[in-house]
Amino acid sequence: MSFLDLSPMVSLPETNEPFRPDFSEGVEIGVYLALLELIDEGLLIVSDERILEVNSAACRWLERNYRELIQAPLESLFPSPQAFLHARARWFIQNETKGSITLALPHGRRKVFRFTAAARIRPGMHAILIAPDLLHEQYRTTSLAETFWIQLAAASTEPIWVLDDAERLVAVNAAARTRWATPPLPLHQPITEAATVHWPKADEPPVALIEGIEPHPLRARILHGPTPGWRVLLFTTHRNPSRRRTTDTVSAPEKNTPDSHSLTEQLAAATPEDFTLWLSPCVDVATGMLNGAEGVLRWHVPHRGTLDAETVAPLLLDTAANRAWLTAWLTHAISWVRQWQTPLALNLDARQLQQPETLTQIKTVWRTASLPWSLLMLEIDETAFAALDTRQCAHLLEMGEKGVRIVVDHVGQGACAFGLLAHLPVHALKLAGTWVTQIGRDERVEKLLDGLLQFGNAMGFTVIAEGVATAAQRDFLAALGCRFQQGPIFGPWQESTKPLTLRQTASPQASHNRP
Repeated sequence: MSFLDLSPMVSLPETNEPFRPDFSEGVEIGVYLALLELIDEGLLIVSDERILEVNSAACRWLERNYRELIQAPLESLFPSPQAFLHARARWFIQNETKGSITLALPHGRRKVFRFTAAARIRPGMHAILIAPDLLHEQYRTTSLAETFWIQLAAASTEPIWVLDDAERLVAVNAAARTRWATPPLPLHQPITEAATVHWPKADEPPVALIEGIEPHPLRARILHGPTPGWRVLLFTTHRNPSRRRTTDTVSAPEKNTPDSHSLTEQLAAATPEDFTLWLSPCVDVATGMLNGAEGVLRWHVPHRGTLDAETVAPLLLDTAANRAWLTAWLTHAISWVRQWQTPLALNLDARQLQQPETLTQIKTVWRTASLPWSLLMLEIDETAFAALDTRQCAHLLEMGEKGVRIVVDHVGQGACAFGLLAHLPVHALKLAGTWVTQIGRDERVEKLLDGLLQFGNAMGFTVIAEGVATAAQRDFLAALGCRFQQGPIFGPWQESTKPLTLRQTASPQASHNRP
């Protein structure tokens, strides 16, 4: 069978019977319990009075081994009988699903955890997820009024950062940890080490613009903190990038704002001057030198502000809109690459690959520019890469033979396609940033990263780690043999019209004169 033949090798019989999991046998129970080990939060399966099952994370958070917890009285988790009765009422009678609770640790110590509870998954059986309540840990010595504010922040569904009077990140809530997987830098470090914050002037609305955390600027409402001089940044859960100038704000849609259909038409008619290209540096940590960059577009739309690539992506199913988007990216990219002679990566998602003209347009424009093909990198998401059809593979084979570097992005997050990896001219694998953020927190993820690096090296691929935010992550990856890294520690996203600069944290030997 040809490696381009993506049809299934075995035809499964059709059935109208619904799937019903059967946990009556030991093997199925074993699989079920093994899956629980993949949960980062501590999981407790309990009856009304006893602990029935726990995962490794629960043992770690509670500082006890499995044998100490299994079949132990549920009351043993609490500092007093009264605390146990109160918690049992909250969980199993009042059906409280989220909140904070104090649990007992060895040697008479106590710790506050945030919890998610699911009562009565079966009669007399309940599930409890726990993880340390970091906001409470930061403010456990505050007054009662301040404690109330912290609990309110912890319950918020919108991401929250707390900055002290020296602009150090001292606390994040659960929603912020979920959105970014980890703080952008270690707690108690100045936020300016990972991002650029534009504070409003005295006569402007209390909204801050934060650049460098994501490809597009983030907007956060500023609230007074629990201590004078401290500030609380409340991020909106939806993405609402800023306008071209950091002093501008995005206004609410006007009555005559174009609808989504006219927005597609606007994109189709847009010119490269309506866009800016923003870059994230990729660094060789062995030398501290710039090894390339990833570029993303921002589209400046009248009456709407600035739209990033993720927001515009659904519009790219339209052929004319996709053509205008690619024209803008290639125009800005060619200008930058011609000046600096440094490889630049273009992200292609499945919607763009569905357009027959996408790869043809890229080949035609780059050939006309008379630039080395090796300076063009195409980043394709792992799931989109696995779904490539015969036509797309043929184009990529041709481009790879010319010298174009093909990068499989977000490795470890999507579907894997080992057959295509073996036959297409893949240059590099890019490790998903969500795995990198777990370094120092989860040994299983560290082993996974080690395995992916060994696999990539054995296949002759360059392995790039994205989302590197701390020196510990950088050094751990470097020790595993991952020389090429990208993330906030090396510098925020920067506009292509300015020289691309690296932070001094790139490497102790970092020194270069190029952008």
